[in-house]
Amino acid sequence: MEVPLYETRRHASSYPPQLHLQQNQQHQAIDDSKGTLLSLLSVRGVSQLKEKWTEYNEPKRLRKLVSLFVSPTAKYVAVAAGNRITILSKEDDYQQSYAIFTGSDFGTFTVGAWSEDDEILGVADDYDTLYFIKFNGEVVAEITKKHLKISSPIVGLFSDTDSDMHGSYLFTAITSDGSLQQIEISYGQGISTFPKYVLNHRNHLRNNVFCFDQHHELNLFVAVHTMSGSCLLSLWHKNSSSELEQDACIFSSWTKKA
Repeated sequence: MEVPLYETRRHASSYPPQLHLQQNQQHQAIDDSKGTLLSLLSVRGVSQLKEKWTEYNEPKRLRKLVSLFVSPTAKYVAVAAGNRITILSKEDDYQQSYAIFTGSDFGTFTVGAWSEDDEILGVADDYDTLYFIKFNGEVVAEITKKHLKISSPIVGLFSDTDSDMHGSYLFTAITSDGSLQQIEISYGQGISTFPKYVLNHRNHLRNNVFCFDQHHELNLFVAVHTMSGSCLLSLWHKNSSSELEQDACIFSSWTKKA
C-alpha cells in the first residue's frame, strides 16, 4: 500500500479564497486599529487631546521651556522649568536653591513677577492658572482661569508695589485681549481660601497683546500687539490715580514687499 505524500482538502465555507473577502478583512483591521487609541481614552482625555490639537494649529502664546523671573533688585531669582520652580537668593550668590515649588498641573510657567517687598512671586502657567508663592516655596493662593473669569490667555503679570494698600498686596494680570485683571490678596491668607477679591481694571490696552513687560525704576510698561503681517508697540505709564495711560505707539510692518 502506497503512503500519499500529501493530501488536498477543500472546505466549501472558505474555498476558494475570495479577494474581496480578504480586502474587507484588511479594511476592518485598519478601522479597528484607528479606534484603538480613542477607545482607551476617557471623555476628559479626548477633550484634552482636542484642546492640544487646537493649540498646535493655533498657538495662543510663545511657549518657553525655561523662564527666569528676577525681582527688581535681584534679591530673589526664580528659575521655572516646566511646572517646577527653583527659587535662588542673592544672600549666597545664587549658589543653593532656597526653595522648590511644583505646580499642581502639568502646565509650563511662562509668565511671572515678584513683589519684592512682600517676598511674593506671582506666576501663571499655560493653563492660565495663577499661583502666588512665598520666597520659601509656600503657596499663598492658587486661582484658576474659571475663577478669574477670563476668556483670553494671560500674557503678562506685574506687581502693584506703589499702591497704598495696607494689609494686602496687589498683582495685575494682562490677557491677550488687552484687559487687566487686578488681584488683591490679604496678608496671612491661606491656600484654602480665594483672594480677597478679583476685579477688572478700568483701563484697557489695545487688543492682540502678544507679550508685556515693565521697567520697575521708571514705572513704564510696554506691550507688543500682533496683527496680520504687522506688529504694534505701545508704551504706557501710571498716572496719579494708578491708571495706565498710553505715551506712545509704534507701528511696524512685517509684510514682505513684492
